[in-house]
Amino acid sequence: MNNIFKILKKEMRDIFRDKKSLSMMLIVPFIIPFIILLLSFIFDMETNKDINSYNKIGFTYELNEIEKNLATSMSIEYKVDSMENLQNSLDNNEIYL
Repeated sequence: MNNIFKILKKEMRDIFRDKKSLSMMLIVPFIIPFIILLLSFIFDMETNKDINSYNKIGFTYELNEIEKNLATSMSIEYKVDSMENLQNSLDNNEIYL
């Protein structure tokens, strides 16, 4: 029984001697839940964005009637233009895709 107490005493001394390990044992359990809450908050904000905030799309070809009907039914504003003009519109946040 005495040997067990000696080993326990030695291990406790070793744990409390290393300040870095001790600080990690005390700090990390508080940081992990904070990180999880922060990431879930960010995920919730991204998934609850209004769909109308990114519904402007540019095309480099003429849309057929089916594509036009789909865009209209989904409330998507579309722009048909050349690649260079669409790139400028994208850079100026006039279109989003």
